[in-house]
Amino acid sequence: MLRVRLAQLALFVPAVIVAVHLFGILGAALAADLMVLAGLVVLARIARRHADFSLRKLLWVPLLGLGVGAGLFWAMRSALGPMSDVLRLLSLGAVASMGYLGTLLLIERREARLALSWGLRALRHSGGG
Repeated sequence: MLRVRLAQLALFVPAVIVAVHLFGILGAALAADLMVLAGLVVLARIARRHADFSLRKLLWVPLLGLGVGAGLFWAMRSALGPMSDVLRLLSLGAVASMGYLGTLLLIERREARLALSWGLRALRHSGGG
């Protein structure tokens, strides 16, 4: 794991220097995203040695939900009239969240029901409910 973290650091430091110079604060965020993505790829390869899973199956529904939520966010951004920044943030956040969660529940409702039943069962057995 230390090797992965060192590789991420070796990628991040030059990436953040260049990206901040080119794009400002947005560049810092992009460099951080690149570092996280690199860690995900390396750690997924390591995890495959111990568990059989498909990264595509694991990530495609959340990424689709993210796309739907982001699309709704951008569509609603220009449709909203004048309002305070806080109200705009709350409104757009709610729309994006509903798009994301709606997509996940639409595609994975069976898994969501199963996870909810496991969670409720665990709460009952732990004395929490």
